[in-house]
Amino acid sequence: MKRYFLVITFFVCSLECFSWGQTGHRVVGQIAEWNLTSKARKNIAKIMGNESLAMASNYMDFIKSDPKYRHLSPWHYATIPTGKTYEAAGTPEE
Repeated sequence: MKRYFLVITFFVCSLECFSWGQTGHRVVGQIAEWNLTSKARKNIAKIMGNESLAMASNYMDFIKSDPKYRHLSPWHYATIPTGKTYEAAGTPEE
């Protein structure tokens, strides 16, 4: 019984390491789209056309293994230093 508890605990604790995954990214993209202002929705439509934020949310995951797009890797995630906000962290270093 102790062994099962340890195995289950290991897997539950390691779930954070798996990040959001495809479904998680799409859920966040859809929630973001539902909360856009009219102005933001129009500006995003100018850039993305009919593509939804839910579907576009996986783009960086799809291209990250393609060497042509290696220069975009710093844009795949945001590292926010302790005590700073997203805005204060600035753009990623390439």
